[in-house]
Amino acid sequence: MRLPVPKTRDPFVNTPLLRIGPDRFWISSYNATSGCTGVLVGTDGVARTYRFPLPHAGFYSAVAEDDDTLWLCGDLSRIVRLRLSTGTWESYDTGADPGLVFQGMLRNQGKLLVVAFTGRTTDAVSFDIIERTARVHRDVTPQHYLRAGFGDVIAVETPETELLCWDPIAEKLHPGDSAPEGAPDRWRLLSERGLDALKEDLPAGVRWFTAHAERFYGAKTHADHAEVVCWDGTTSRELCRVPDADHFTLALTGDSAHLVAVTRYGEFHRYDAVTGAHELHRVLDTARSAPWTA
Repeated sequence: MRLPVPKTRDPFVNTPLLRIGPDRFWISSYNATSGCTGVLVGTDGVARTYRFPLPHAGFYSAVAEDDDTLWLCGDLSRIVRLRLSTGTWESYDTGADPGLVFQGMLRNQGKLLVVAFTGRTTDAVSFDIIERTARVHRDVTPQHYLRAGFGDVIAVETPETELLCWDPIAEKLHPGDSAPEGAPDRWRLLSERGLDALKEDLPAGVRWFTAHAERFYGAKTHADHAEVVCWDGTTSRELCRVPDADHFTLALTGDSAHLVAVTRYGEFHRYDAVTGAHELHRVLDTARSAPWTA
Protein backbone atom coordinates (compact mmCIF):
# COMPACT_ATOMS: atom_id res chain seq x y z
CA MET A 1 0.00 0.00 0.00
CA ARG A 2 1.27 3.46 -0.90
CA LEU A 3 -0.14 6.69 0.44
CA PRO A 4 0.88 10.26 -0.42
CA VAL A 5 2.61 12.13 2.39
CA PRO A 6 1.11 15.63 2.63
CA LYS A 7 3.45 18.59 2.63
CA THR A 8 3.73 20.50 5.87
CA ARG A 9 5.70 23.39 7.27
CA ASP A 10 9.07 22.81 8.85
CA PRO A 11 9.35 22.60 11.78
CA PHE A 12 6.49 20.47 12.98
CA VAL A 13 5.66 21.67 16.50
CA ASN A 14 5.05 18.84 18.94
CA THR A 15 6.17 20.06 22.38
CA PRO A 16 4.35 22.17 25.02
CA LEU A 17 3.96 25.94 24.88
CA LEU A 18 5.64 27.11 28.10
CA ARG A 19 5.19 30.55 29.66
CA ILE A 20 8.62 31.77 30.74
CA GLY A 21 7.57 35.31 31.64
CA PRO A 22 4.42 37.43 31.78
CA ASP A 23 4.44 38.08 28.04
CA ARG A 24 6.87 35.52 26.63
CA PHE A 25 6.51 31.88 25.67
CA TRP A 26 8.86 29.12 24.57
CA ILE A 27 8.09 26.24 22.23
CA SER A 28 10.20 23.93 20.10
CA SER A 29 10.05 21.17 17.56
CA TYR A 30 11.30 17.71 18.44
CA ASN A 31 13.28 16.50 15.44
CA ALA A 32 15.63 13.55 15.85
CA THR A 33 16.68 13.77 12.18
CA SER A 34 18.01 17.31 11.79
CA GLY A 35 17.91 18.84 15.28
CA CYS A 36 15.69 21.18 17.24
CA THR A 37 14.18 24.50 16.25
CA GLY A 38 13.09 26.62 19.21
CA VAL A 39 10.95 29.74 19.18
CA LEU A 40 10.57 32.57 21.68
CA VAL A 41 7.28 34.37 21.01
CA GLY A 42 5.53 37.30 22.66
CA THR A 43 1.84 38.06 23.10
CA ASP A 44 2.06 40.24 19.97
CA GLY A 45 3.16 37.27 17.88
CA VAL A 46 6.67 38.64 17.38
CA ALA A 47 9.05 35.68 17.50
CA ARG A 48 12.72 34.79 17.44
CA THR A 49 14.06 31.47 16.22
CA TYR A 50 16.87 29.41 17.74
CA ARG A 51 18.46 26.35 16.14
CA PHE A 52 20.23 23.44 17.79
CA PRO A 53 22.04 20.66 15.91
CA LEU A 54 21.91 17.01 16.89
CA PRO A 55 22.10 15.46 19.42
CA HIS A 56 19.75 18.24 20.64
CA ALA A 57 16.54 16.88 19.17
CA GLY A 58 14.10 18.97 21.22
CA PHE A 59 13.31 20.55 24.57
CA TYR A 60 10.07 19.67 26.33
CA SER A 61 11.20 21.46 29.51
CA ALA A 62 12.30 25.10 29.83
CA VAL A 63 12.92 27.21 32.94
CA ALA A 64 13.95 30.87 33.02
CA GLU A 65 16.87 31.87 35.24
CA ASP A 66 16.43 35.57 34.41
CA ASP A 67 15.10 37.71 31.55
CA ASP A 68 17.94 36.66 29.25
CA THR A 69 18.75 33.11 30.36
CA LEU A 70 16.81 29.94 29.66
CA TRP A 71 17.64 26.43 30.86
CA LEU A 72 16.46 23.72 28.49
CA CYS A 73 16.22 19.95 28.77
CA GLY A 74 14.94 17.22 26.50
CA ASP A 75 17.35 14.44 27.41
CA LEU A 76 18.51 13.31 30.84
CA SER A 77 22.15 13.14 29.74
CA ARG A 78 22.51 16.88 29.06
CA ILE A 79 21.17 20.28 30.05
CA VAL A 80 21.43 23.40 27.87
CA ARG A 81 21.83 27.04 28.91
CA LEU A 82 20.55 29.48 26.27
CA ARG A 83 21.18 33.22 26.19
CA LEU A 84 18.10 34.64 24.50
CA SER A 85 19.56 37.99 23.37
CA THR A 86 22.47 36.48 21.43
CA GLY A 87 21.35 32.93 20.70
CA THR A 88 24.56 31.51 22.15
CA TRP A 89 24.25 28.36 24.21
CA GLU A 90 26.26 25.84 26.19
CA SER A 91 25.52 22.15 26.74
CA TYR A 92 26.46 20.38 29.98
CA ASP A 93 26.81 16.61 30.30
CA THR A 94 25.07 15.32 33.41
CA GLY A 95 26.62 11.86 33.57
CA ALA A 96 23.19 10.24 33.39
CA ASP A 97 22.06 7.67 30.85
CA PRO A 98 20.01 9.09 27.96
CA GLY A 99 16.28 9.34 28.52
CA LEU A 100 13.50 11.50 27.07
CA VAL A 101 12.64 14.34 29.49
CA PHE A 102 9.13 15.75 29.21
CA GLN A 103 7.71 18.97 30.68
CA GLY A 104 8.02 19.70 34.39
CA MET A 105 11.66 20.61 35.08
CA LEU A 106 11.98 22.21 38.53
CA ARG A 107 14.16 25.14 39.60
CA ASN A 108 14.69 25.43 43.35
CA GLN A 109 17.55 26.67 45.55
CA GLY A 110 19.77 27.33 42.54
CA LYS A 111 19.31 23.82 41.18
CA LEU A 112 17.34 22.13 38.41
CA LEU A 113 15.64 18.74 38.66
CA VAL A 114 14.57 16.48 35.78
CA VAL A 115 13.41 12.86 35.67
CA ALA A 116 13.32 10.35 32.79
CA PHE A 117 13.06 6.65 31.99
CA THR A 118 16.37 5.36 30.61
CA GLY A 119 15.06 2.04 29.31
CA ARG A 120 15.98 0.24 32.52
CA THR A 121 15.17 2.54 35.42
CA THR A 122 13.67 5.99 35.99
CA ASP A 123 16.51 8.26 37.09
CA ALA A 124 16.69 11.89 38.20
CA VAL A 125 19.34 14.58 37.65
CA SER A 126 19.89 17.49 40.00
CA PHE A 127 21.92 20.20 38.27
CA ASP A 128 23.56 23.12 40.12
CA ILE A 129 23.22 26.16 37.83
CA ILE A 130 25.93 28.07 39.71
CA GLU A 131 28.60 25.37 39.96
CA ARG A 132 27.52 23.70 36.69
CA THR A 133 27.70 20.29 38.34
CA ALA A 134 25.22 17.43 38.28
CA ARG A 135 24.19 14.64 40.61
CA VAL A 136 22.42 11.54 39.33
CA HIS A 137 19.78 9.78 41.44
CA ARG A 138 19.18 6.22 40.26
CA ASP A 139 15.87 4.35 40.21
CA VAL A 140 13.80 7.04 41.97
CA THR A 141 10.34 5.75 40.98
CA PRO A 142 8.68 2.91 39.04
CA GLN A 143 6.87 5.55 36.94
CA HIS A 144 8.36 6.55 33.60
CA TYR A 145 7.46 10.08 32.53
CA LEU A 146 7.85 13.54 34.02
CA ARG A 147 4.65 15.56 33.62
CA ALA A 148 4.68 18.59 35.93
CA GLY A 149 6.75 20.44 38.49
CA PHE A 150 5.91 23.04 41.16
CA GLY A 151 7.77 24.23 44.24
CA ASP A 152 9.63 21.15 45.45
CA VAL A 153 7.25 18.57 43.96
CA ILE A 154 7.31 16.75 40.64
CA ALA A 155 4.53 14.67 39.10
CA VAL A 156 5.35 11.47 37.21
CA GLU A 157 3.13 8.92 35.51
CA THR A 158 2.88 5.63 33.62
CA PRO A 159 2.09 2.99 34.54
CA GLU A 160 0.60 4.82 37.57
CA THR A 161 0.64 8.40 38.86
CA GLU A 162 2.89 9.61 41.65
CA LEU A 163 4.13 12.79 43.30
CA LEU A 164 7.75 13.05 44.45
CA CYS A 165 9.10 15.63 46.92
CA TRP A 166 12.60 17.01 46.37
CA ASP A 167 14.97 18.40 48.99
CA PRO A 168 17.58 20.24 46.86
CA ILE A 169 19.81 21.00 49.87
CA ALA A 170 19.97 17.45 51.21
CA GLU A 171 19.73 16.05 47.66
CA LYS A 172 16.93 13.64 48.47
CA LEU A 173 13.76 12.52 46.69
CA HIS A 174 10.90 10.84 48.53
CA PRO A 175 7.23 10.00 47.82
CA GLY A 176 4.71 12.77 48.40
CA ASP A 177 0.92 12.86 48.48
CA SER A 178 -0.91 10.39 46.28
CA ALA A 179 -2.24 11.70 42.98
CA PRO A 180 -6.01 11.16 42.74
CA GLU A 181 -7.90 9.74 39.80
CA GLY A 182 -8.09 12.22 36.93
CA ALA A 183 -4.75 13.87 37.72
CA PRO A 184 -3.35 13.29 34.18
CA ASP A 185 -6.06 15.62 32.85
CA ARG A 186 -4.67 18.50 34.88
CA TRP A 187 -0.86 18.10 34.94
CA ARG A 188 -0.31 21.55 33.41
CA LEU A 189 -2.73 23.12 35.85
CA LEU A 190 -0.80 21.42 38.64
CA SER A 191 2.36 23.28 37.61
CA GLU A 192 0.54 26.60 38.08
CA ARG A 193 -1.68 25.96 41.12
CA GLY A 194 0.18 23.24 42.99
CA LEU A 195 -1.69 20.57 44.89
CA ASP A 196 -4.84 22.71 45.00
CA ALA A 197 -5.29 21.87 41.32
CA LEU A 198 -5.92 18.24 42.28
CA LYS A 199 -8.67 19.24 44.72
CA GLU A 200 -10.72 21.30 42.27
CA ASP A 201 -14.07 19.83 41.23
CA LEU A 202 -13.62 20.13 37.47
CA PRO A 203 -15.65 18.44 34.72
CA ALA A 204 -14.15 15.23 33.36
CA GLY A 205 -13.14 14.64 29.76
CA VAL A 206 -11.22 17.92 29.45
CA ARG A 207 -7.46 18.56 29.66
CA TRP A 208 -7.23 21.53 32.04
CA PHE A 209 -4.18 23.64 31.27
CA THR A 210 -4.47 26.99 33.10
CA ALA A 211 -6.63 29.12 35.39
CA HIS A 212 -7.21 32.66 36.58
CA ALA A 213 -9.26 33.53 39.66
CA GLU A 214 -12.35 31.32 39.37
CA ARG A 215 -12.01 30.68 35.64
CA PHE A 216 -10.43 27.40 34.52
CA TYR A 217 -9.38 26.74 30.95
CA GLY A 218 -9.19 23.34 29.33
CA ALA A 219 -9.28 21.80 25.90
CA LYS A 220 -10.79 18.89 24.04
CA THR A 221 -8.46 17.92 21.22
CA HIS A 222 -9.85 16.90 17.84
CA ALA A 223 -8.12 15.90 14.61
CA ASP A 224 -7.87 19.42 13.20
CA HIS A 225 -8.54 21.73 16.15
CA ALA A 226 -8.64 22.18 19.90
CA GLU A 227 -11.97 23.12 21.46
CA VAL A 228 -11.15 25.46 24.34
CA VAL A 229 -13.50 25.20 27.31
CA CYS A 230 -13.97 27.72 30.13
CA TRP A 231 -15.34 26.62 33.53
CA ASP A 232 -16.43 29.23 36.09
CA GLY A 233 -17.30 26.85 38.92
CA THR A 234 -20.90 26.31 37.87
CA THR A 235 -21.09 26.20 34.08
CA SER A 236 -18.86 25.05 31.25
CA ARG A 237 -18.88 26.78 27.88
CA GLU A 238 -16.98 26.53 24.63
CA LEU A 239 -14.78 29.61 24.39
CA CYS A 240 -13.13 29.20 20.98
CA ARG A 241 -11.73 26.70 18.52
CA VAL A 242 -8.03 26.84 17.69
CA PRO A 243 -7.04 25.21 14.38
CA ASP A 244 -4.31 22.54 14.41
CA ALA A 245 -3.75 22.92 18.16
CA ASP A 246 -3.49 20.56 21.12
CA HIS A 247 -4.18 21.14 24.80
CA PHE A 248 -0.44 21.45 25.46
CA THR A 249 0.10 24.20 22.84
CA LEU A 250 -2.27 26.65 24.58
CA ALA A 251 -1.43 29.12 27.36
CA LEU A 252 -2.74 32.16 29.23
CA THR A 253 -0.90 35.50 29.17
CA GLY A 254 0.49 36.98 32.37
CA ASP A 255 -2.31 39.54 32.67
CA SER A 256 -4.89 36.75 32.12
CA ALA A 257 -6.53 38.82 29.38
CA HIS A 258 -5.59 36.60 26.44
CA LEU A 259 -5.19 33.00 25.43
CA VAL A 260 -2.36 32.27 23.02
CA ALA A 261 -1.52 29.23 20.94
CA VAL A 262 1.28 28.01 18.70
CA THR A 263 -0.14 25.36 16.42
CA ARG A 264 1.57 22.23 15.18
CA TYR A 265 2.41 24.04 11.92
CA GLY A 266 4.08 26.99 13.62
CA GLU A 267 1.22 29.51 13.47
CA PHE A 268 0.47 31.92 16.33
CA HIS A 269 -3.06 32.74 17.47
CA ARG A 270 -4.34 35.04 20.20
CA TYR A 271 -7.87 35.10 21.67
CA ASP A 272 -9.71 37.20 24.21
CA ALA A 273 -9.71 35.08 27.37
CA VAL A 274 -13.24 36.18 28.36
CA THR A 275 -15.17 36.35 25.10
CA GLY A 276 -13.10 33.97 22.98
CA ALA A 277 -12.86 36.53 20.18
CA HIS A 278 -10.01 35.89 17.76
CA GLU A 279 -7.59 38.83 17.95
CA LEU A 280 -4.40 37.94 16.09
CA HIS A 281 -2.95 35.39 13.69
CA ARG A 282 0.64 35.22 12.50
CA VAL A 283 2.63 32.61 10.64
CA LEU A 284 5.90 32.40 12.56
CA ASP A 285 8.97 32.93 10.39
CA THR A 286 11.11 29.90 11.20
CA ALA A 287 13.25 29.92 8.07
CA ARG A 288 14.99 33.30 8.05
CA SER A 289 17.25 33.17 11.11
CA ALA A 290 20.77 31.84 10.71
CA PRO A 291 21.83 28.78 12.72
CA TRP A 292 23.61 29.54 15.97
CA THR A 293 26.22 27.28 17.47
CA ALA A 294 27.56 26.74 20.96
